[in-house]
Amino acid sequence: MQEKVYPNAIPTVDIAVIRINPDQTYSLLLGKKEHEPKWRFVGGFVDADDFSYETAAVRELFEETNISATPEEIVYTGSIKIDDPRYRNHKDKIITHLYVLEIPFSTSNIQPKDDIKALQWFPLAQFSKEDIMEVHHPIVDLFAKFIESKLR
Repeated sequence: MQEKVYPNAIPTVDIAVIRINPDQTYSLLLGKKEHEPKWRFVGGFVDADDFSYETAAVRELFEETNISATPEEIVYTGSIKIDDPRYRNHKDKIITHLYVLEIPFSTSNIQPKDDIKALQWFPLAQFSKEDIMEVHHPIVDLFAKFIESKLR
């Protein structure tokens, strides 16, 4: 008798870095990979060596932006399945966990690292899904719910 193979969820983490600007508005930091036309949240796969999703998030944040944080500084906002093109024809699927980190405007030494080739701040008032890779649109929805509840 053949054993049934069940599809697995592959965990990833994404981090929405926001800052309060001097005029009291918010901006969101997004990254861009070398051969992608649009922006994305920074993040990546959870490693088997990570102690928790939170430690994976702070590791990925540092690896891609040079921003140091602790698990206590990031806020979990939710999780959602991602239709990653690398897994469209695969039985396993990605579920990402979104965290938010608020940093001071004066934070320095932010720089793209690892597979992120550019970083840019987007004012939330002018932020649009059209700026984001389609695969990250569900993450935008999670982030929008968080921001809506935060700014009430």
